[in-house]
Amino acid sequence: MPPRRLTHADVRRIALVLPETHEGSHQGYFDIRVVDKILAGLPPRDVHAVNLKSTAVNVDTLVRADPATYRNARGGSWLGVDLTRVDRATLRALIGEAWALAAPKRLLKQGGSAAEVSRSKTAGLSDGLRGVHRSK
Repeated sequence: MPPRRLTHADVRRIALVLPETHEGSHQGYFDIRVVDKILAGLPPRDVHAVNLKSTAVNVDTLVRADPATYRNARGGSWLGVDLTRVDRATLRALIGEAWALAAPKRLLKQGGSAAEVSRSKTAGLSDGLRGVHRSK
């Protein structure tokens, strides 16, 4: 039997265990925030898609590697992800990185690097995303 497709509910379950995250909304979209910064947008018309905060380099790299799964969601700083085409470990890694990009510096100092937070709170980074770093 094929694996169950991931949905917004999975995004919420993974993201909301990270420090100081909560649900919010803007412009008719539900989102997930760390403190007051958005890390994930949940498109209302597609429960199998998520837009995650990212870096231009990561967006470009992932879109070039797999354009059927990833897209440039907003000028290079947001990564669109087709949840039907990624596994839970990859989604955890991407959400962990989005959290680290959106989190205030005080949380990063308390919790360590993006990779450490991802590993401890969401069960680890997938091998394909190791080395994805927070840009300055």
